[in-house]
Amino acid sequence: MFPIQPRSSYSYNVQFIITADTPTDVDIISKYAEINRTVVITTGVAYIDIPTLAINLETGRTLITVMILAYQLITVVELFSKSYCKYNSPCESTSFIVLPFNKLGRQYSLTTYPKYHQNCGIMATATNTTSIIESASVLNISVQGATINPSQKFKLVLDYLKGFNVNTDTNLTGTKFNANKPIVVI
Repeated sequence: MFPIQPRSSYSYNVQFIITADTPTDVDIISKYAEINRTVVITTGVAYIDIPTLAINLETGRTLITVMILAYQLITVVELFSKSYCKYNSPCESTSFIVLPFNKLGRQYSLTTYPKYHQNCGIMATATNTTSIIESASVLNISVQGATINPSQKFKLVLDYLKGFNVNTDTNLTGTKFNANKPIVVI
């Protein structure tokens, strides 16, 4: 799943870096059609550029999710970097390792940096996945015209590869996610 682009005046490049010890086919599957493809890794590494339009700034439901399926063991790192840098502005990048599906669960509790902008995303790995977000914040979180109040349980149903993003300045540490089927939480 794509985390949300940080709020800044810069545009970002997004790339998957996929490595494998043995040759393998890797399927990249998304409801966002421009991302879908099969990549054959023969030399150990593949660099997959993702369209900038796939990055989402909104809070709420999104189709901008990605599932990666490989036929051999692989490592996937997602890289975000500034697409250009100005003279007195340092270049920035961030990356994270994408976790395998068979390690995912149904219950999560977030830990985040308390003084920075908060981004969190969940993605359903099966149809008709009921997810409950329980806010641990002392402040409200706005969600596409609705509000998650402190200690409120927010219920949503997601289908396969559908996601939900939370993009807020409210501290999300302690927020709990429960689902009836395995979900991805970033």
